[in-house]
Amino acid sequence: MSDLIPFQFENHPVRVHLDTHGNPWWEAQDVCDILGLKDVSQAVARLRLGEKRTSETRNALIINEKGLYRLIMRSNKPDAERFQDWVFGEVLPTIRKTGKYEVAPSILDRHPDMKAIAELATGIAEAREVAAEAQARAHAAELVAARAETKADIALAEAQRMTLEHFVMVNGLVHQFPPLEWSRLGKWLSQWCLDFNQEARTEPVVGKDWPTERAYPLCAFSAMLRHEKLRSRQLTMVARPQRERSTI
Repeated sequence: MSDLIPFQFENHPVRVHLDTHGNPWWEAQDVCDILGLKDVSQAVARLRLGEKRTSETRNALIINEKGLYRLIMRSNKPDAERFQDWVFGEVLPTIRKTGKYEVAPSILDRHPDMKAIAELATGIAEAREVAAEAQARAHAAELVAARAETKADIALAEAQRMTLEHFVMVNGLVHQFPPLEWSRLGKWLSQWCLDFNQEARTEPVVGKDWPTERAYPLCAFSAMLRHEKLRSRQLTMVARPQRERSTI
């Protein structure tokens, strides 16, 4: 007796052997598992002598078609009817015709040219998915890098502080902010740092009669420039009516 390649009914493995005449013999254990018959020995014992035997190759209980049919009739499991239709409607006719059981070829297997097109389309779709994933990862990396750069800029800006005199001289604002204005501007900067929880550090200065001078963060000077621009507009608006009255 030669072995037939095992196949499956739904999720259940089923092993079938062919005798010298090409007749199929089913392993009783596999059939009983599908039919919900827990005691294999007891189920097989009720079969007639010609319907059961022991396989020479696997030392397992096997049953022929008549035995298989009797076991199916004894099962109350819903799977029994589907199993019966599958065995007698598909598997056995195929075995008798070809001497083996094979799954019917798919429509693509019957049309090799269409199968090649389907495989090409699948490959293109997979490549697109890979490219999309790579693009998403690159975009995420760019966002991470941008956030890191922003944090670095903020940290650098917070670390950079200048004295009022240094800021005015470096930026060429001495005509806009002469030394007579520095006391007023220094008070404004100190108040701004207090309002916005920014530190105004005391740093040493060189070549001055006083040993230290207050240094403010660069963001404070940006706020000061905006404030002074607005203040200048307000002063202009106040002075304009006075000039108009003097000309009357």
